[in-house]
Amino acid sequence: MGTLRRNSQDQSEASLTSEAAEVLAAPDAHDSIAGDSAFVAAVKRQFLPGGTLSRATDGFVSRPGQGAFAESVARAIETHDTLVVEAGTGTGKTFAYLTPALMSDCRVIISTAGKSLQDQLFGKDIPAVKRVLLNNADVALLKGRSNYLCKYRMDHAEFLPSPAAVQDLAAVKRFAKTTRTGDRNEIRGVAENSVIWPYVTSTNENCLGRRCPNAEECFVTRARNRARAAKIVVVNHHLFLSAVAASIADDAKPTVEVQDDDAAIWAEVGLPPPVPASDDSSDLIGHVDSDEGLLPHADVVIFDEAHKIPEIALSFFGEELATFAIKSVVEEMRGVLLSKFASYAPKESTWVQVCDVVTHALQDMMLALDIARGAVDLTGKSVLPLRFTMSHDAAVRAESYRAAASAVEAELRQGRDVAMVNLGDVALFATAYYIFAEIERDGFPARMLPGVTSVAAVAARLGQSLTEMEQPLHILPASCDLDAALALPGTKVLMKSGSAIHETVAALGRAGLLKRASMVADCGLPSERVFRDLREIPENVSYFATILVRSE
Repeated sequence: MGTLRRNSQDQSEASLTSEAAEVLAAPDAHDSIAGDSAFVAAVKRQFLPGGTLSRATDGFVSRPGQGAFAESVARAIETHDTLVVEAGTGTGKTFAYLTPALMSDCRVIISTAGKSLQDQLFGKDIPAVKRVLLNNADVALLKGRSNYLCKYRMDHAEFLPSPAAVQDLAAVKRFAKTTRTGDRNEIRGVAENSVIWPYVTSTNENCLGRRCPNAEECFVTRARNRARAAKIVVVNHHLFLSAVAASIADDAKPTVEVQDDDAAIWAEVGLPPPVPASDDSSDLIGHVDSDEGLLPHADVVIFDEAHKIPEIALSFFGEELATFAIKSVVEEMRGVLLSKFASYAPKESTWVQVCDVVTHALQDMMLALDIARGAVDLTGKSVLPLRFTMSHDAAVRAESYRAAASAVEAELRQGRDVAMVNLGDVALFATAYYIFAEIERDGFPARMLPGVTSVAAVAARLGQSLTEMEQPLHILPASCDLDAALALPGTKVLMKSGSAIHETVAALGRAGLLKRASMVADCGLPSERVFRDLREIPENVSYFATILVRSE
């Protein structure tokens, strides 16, 4: 465990809380131990034979190691120093660092290795020490956003993947009617790994913030407000490092240039231009609180089980890539950089931006398989990896389709059945169709099974009709000639708009259609986001973003 120095530099000595001062002034209190400050002496007395802990705690045994531990923590708090302590099992380290933390006048953050220890500290250990010290300090428990129910997402949970998920949702809704904290750890009968959790919790990306109709009763906001008001805040290493990572990411945001002609278009339609990434855009996306700065200011930070921090930190600051994955990324790099990244990268792009694009490309490739795992038992089945280029060169694309079809046909020749999972419907902008056509030409029997198109799913999510009576419907990729497409009569659906979102919004502005447009990103997925007003669109949205432009 370790304590970080106090932030306040204008105090040469930590002062006592009123409760600690009363302990020191009690009739049975001895004079201050020679050479010690009042604060350190008061802490030391708690661990002496006949001290407060021994009088108020059943079975307490004075242990020199525990007393030395507590004294070291008190001195580190007092001198604004950094302390690292290794203590064996049975030392009583929890009481040893909680006692000086509670007796000081400092605001303290205590970070634990996991949520179970976090709950134990908050629910058992800290209340026990407070009773012994007659301490009434406010203590708050703070976890990551995903640990709290989101009433809005819970009420709008749709397209659940299984009957078990429906049952779990019912249990969550019953819990939501009685809970004060919204902490999912308090729910009984819903497994930790239940698929329902992404549907009933929020992320920093899909939180509606101030625009949320449930903003006043938001469990995340309430937890953060309690943390801001508390003297002791109990968090976990994941949350602490997440806050650090968010702060670093905020400092590293690139500057996005807004072209003069685009700015004029935004002004013409009466909407503000996109906010540069270097500015604070939290209000733009409506967050009450972004995950940047989610921890309150603290004078002291105590890490319990600090030896686990490096391992946890790898998930926030480290990168890991297996050899086979490196080979795959290298093979895909040419197409990604030439066809996807180069088309919309800001000027003087950083390596971080390049990596972000590559990451999204790899995630897109794996999305269908992840969905399949939730619907199909893959036990005993082989997964055949197929790679497709994103090149604009038709010959290059045809070559990749031929290679994929050949791999499938090799399996068919072995007498194996092959199923190719497709997002949406196989007949609408689906790569799978090109493979299907190749296989049929080679004489292999093949069947196309219809699915729910993203077009229909988006319309249903928005509660809008795609077309009525004699109105035409146009389904278009966002890469088309937008100005010409938007001039067409009837309803327009612009698919895969995420990679060209600002160009698309600008074109809608030029056509005077911005107020008739709505967008759904990642429709049907836990990360789904609905934008009924395109002013809410942040700087970055999912590649799988569909815009519906209503007919007059």
